[in-house]
Amino acid sequence: MSILHQNSRLNHQIENWTYANAAARTGATGFVTADIGKVAYQTDTGVYYRLTDTVPTWAALSGGATGPTGPTGATGVGTTGATGPTGPTGPTGPTGATGAGVTGPTGATGATGPTGPTGATGAGVTGPTGATGATGPSGGPSGPTGATGATGPTGVTGATGPTGVTGATGPTGTTGATGPSGAGGNRTPDTPPVSPSAFDDEFTSSATLPGGGSAIWSWLNQGGATAAILLSNYLDLTAPGNSGDSLRAIIQAVPGSTPWTITAKLACDSAMTNFKSTGLILYESGTGKIKQFGPSYTNGYLLALNRWTNTTTFDALDAQFPATGQLFTEQRTIYCRITNDGTNLTFYYSFDGVLFLQLFQEAITAWFTTAPTHMGLVADTTQALVPCDLVCDWFRKT
Repeated sequence: MSILHQNSRLNHQIENWTYANAAARTGATGFVTADIGKVAYQTDTGVYYRLTDTVPTWAALSGGATGPTGPTGATGVGTTGATGPTGPTGPTGPTGATGAGVTGPTGATGATGPTGPTGATGAGVTGPTGATGATGPSGGPSGPTGATGATGPTGVTGATGPTGVTGATGPTGTTGATGPSGAGGNRTPDTPPVSPSAFDDEFTSSATLPGGGSAIWSWLNQGGATAAILLSNYLDLTAPGNSGDSLRAIIQAVPGSTPWTITAKLACDSAMTNFKSTGLILYESGTGKIKQFGPSYTNGYLLALNRWTNTTTFDALDAQFPATGQLFTEQRTIYCRITNDGTNLTFYYSFDGVLFLQLFQEAITAWFTTAPTHMGLVADTTQALVPCDLVCDWFRKT
């Protein structure tokens, strides 16, 4: 009969919980503060753990002193396992460099052995020939083999073999895209373009002028100015006599994006009195600023580039050609061109419509606050009794 007492070490169960493994122990729930300090037993390892927190958190209990080592068990009689397969042969290491040893000297020739004694002369019968003396010892040992000599020159190239059979012809490639159409024969700068832009005007009909049924132009500061088509092939823009500057122009909006170029063939057709201005015009609607570029008359015909604060206020001359004197002694046609590349405005002129010469270039914002919004044709006079006419064969945008 066993006597159990809470202070007895005999048959006393110290664990409050038993778990099969660590996962079961650490995943257990339902602990309260009163359980802290109690013990659990994990059966797969035979280790006791004390609960230190209701999370739960466990601390392994250290065991008692290690008992004495038991006797060594009998040696097992296991069967020797089969020999594993032979591993693959490792790669051959690189060949070492050939040594550069010097050829040793030739050994000395050995001494000649002594001559054997001459046999005695037989009495009557010739005695037997005496034995041949032994061969003397060989000379010294052979020297090491000398280094291999340099490779001889390459032999003559053999004759070329016969040409192989020609291979079959490959498939025909796809046809390339059709190139652009060539220019028409006998075209001149004055020949109308094959595909004109929406900004172009060859001035063959008044329908494109302000108020026309297909108008692309509108007036800027018209006043008493008129625009008419003469002889069905050119524009006559007339600025009436005026006692002060007042630019009269027909304009249209510039293209929506840069770069763009405008070119016109025109002339200042007016009585030879001073202060007449005609040509191309660039206009900024938000500020009223203007650039006017073309043939003018002041003490003779010349080409002038002027800037204006507005249609009635001249600001300054940017450039003129020639710098002094006059370009023509009578009215003549000239080609004027302006390009806008998004950064600069460049002004050109030509006498034949083929070779254009640069007169002036500046940044767009050197005069305009932002950029010109309109382009067109202009005429101006400061003579109260003398009108000024701009004659224009055509206006084109490219």
